[in-house]
Amino acid sequence: MFAMEPCVLCYGDSLTAGYTALTKYTGEYAPWATHLGDALGLTVEHVGMCGWTTEQMVDGLDGEANVDVCERAHRGLRRLLEEGSYTHVRQHG
Repeated sequence: MFAMEPCVLCYGDSLTAGYTALTKYTGEYAPWATHLGDALGLTVEHVGMCGWTTEQMVDGLDGEANVDVCERAHRGLRRLLEEGSYTHVRQHG
């Protein structure tokens, strides 16, 4: 049996997305998850729902295309976990 390569999913709000004051105008994001992956030497994927509360994230667990206030669509957390091969999950929000 082979051990899975570690793969982390960070799921959360605008902080996880890397929203900055410039984002609304430039479309640029600076997610911290990228730095985490570099520091740990692991694959780290992230989904940040800008403007969403924890309650909205729970309500959208099974969503195929949850749209945040920056008009970015993401799958819900349960759907991501069913489709992905994550060994670790970190939720912020």
